[in-house]
Amino acid sequence: MQATYHKKKIYVPSKIVKKLRLKDGDKVDYIICGEDSVELKINRKRSGKDLLLHELENPKPLQAKGSLRRRSIYEDVDRH
Repeated sequence: MQATYHKKKIYVPSKIVKKLRLKDGDKVDYIICGEDSVELKINRKRSGKDLLLHELENPKPLQAKGSLRRRSIYEDVDRH
């Protein structure tokens, strides 16, 4: 299959779009491999649900020094 270049744009055939499951918002990175060849990498647009699941599966460290206790977390709340 071939794509068409016209007026500074590349038009991708619908068969390729369907096969790669491209959606609006997906980014396509072009990696130049030589004078006449290019590798494409698709960076899919992620939904809010996908982003949330990714964050839950890969939590960031709390960056707290020392031990963290419930009392120290709610210390300011108890005073009021």
